[in-house]
Amino acid sequence: WHKGTNISLRRASLQVFGIFAEGRSDFKSQYQTKVMECLRISFEEFNSTWQDQYFALVSLEKIIKKHPKTLRDENGDIWAGVVSSLLAEHLWVKLTASRIVWSQAATLDPIQLQSSVDANLFMKQGTLYEISSALCLNLDTEDVSTELTEITIKLLTWLSRAMNSHPELCYKNETRKLMENNLNGEDSSNKQNPLKWLLTRLSNLSKHKGTLRRQAIYKCFAAIVHTNCDNPSVIIPYLELMLEPLNRSFAEAEGTKDSKGDIKYSDESDLAREVLGLLEESCGDDYLLTLAKVKEKARHKRDLRKDQQKAIVVDQMTQAKNKIQKQIREKNRRKRRVQERRDERGGNRKRRHI
Repeated sequence: WHKGTNISLRRASLQVFGIFAEGRSDFKSQYQTKVMECLRISFEEFNSTWQDQYFALVSLEKIIKKHPKTLRDENGDIWAGVVSSLLAEHLWVKLTASRIVWSQAATLDPIQLQSSVDANLFMKQGTLYEISSALCLNLDTEDVSTELTEITIKLLTWLSRAMNSHPELCYKNETRKLMENNLNGEDSSNKQNPLKWLLTRLSNLSKHKGTLRRQAIYKCFAAIVHTNCDNPSVIIPYLELMLEPLNRSFAEAEGTKDSKGDIKYSDESDLAREVLGLLEESCGDDYLLTLAKVKEKARHKRDLRKDQQKAIVVDQMTQAKNKIQKQIREKNRRKRRVQERRDERGGNRKRRHI
């Protein structure tokens, strides 16, 4: 069925593979090689069709539940297909791929990757960057499921610890330049810091308004802070990246009034306040100093915007005055031309129509 040209039979075969793996005790010894080869072909040849991609992922997920080390024993082609599926447009495909990646990461200690014999899937240079970049894109939307958000937060928290402990595994030479471009304006010493890149990416995503997007990012910040509560020195250098969007949400809420004139706090601002409290508890004086810096920076930007708006108003008034002067000059020019032509004809008096 899978090798045939009938699309329906091919999709049915992909679903049967998972059922077959769950029901046969001799699957691993006799049939796993053939089934995995069919799944590999599905990822390579039918990648443009979400149904084939989804059914292949579901069957792979069932196989992994029955035989957890299946992916680790493969040559890496199927794992590359799973990682690329994180960028799929269809929600079901992204969700299933995220569950598979999390199933492989959850059993590993992100700090001890290089010493783990089961971490070969994440040891290839660039894999951590690929996964984290795809997950950040999945967060950049207001149309995201709760389950996908939860798995994405878990993965990004795990990846943040892995990236901080093993920065040399995070990117290949060809992606190094891309990461540096995403950190324009930063010191060159920080451009090769993958954890800084990740937090900068999340901070930039939260600039766009959207409650679900911002809440997901703030939960991710909270999870990263919580996992490093015993070692706050890991997150102190990046406090400003987290405090800027949190302070922005809180400031936006303070500027919103209800019908009685009281401040109207939203779920987003309440969550931002909770995360701010967690940061204060974890970082102490460093939090207070950085927050003061962030507020001063926000105040400066706000004053700058006001000055620009005033300049725009003044500029508009100046443009209006210039336009009036131009119209007056044009009117005088036309009068002068009419008088010159009258003088050329020898007429001294203005003609009147009776």
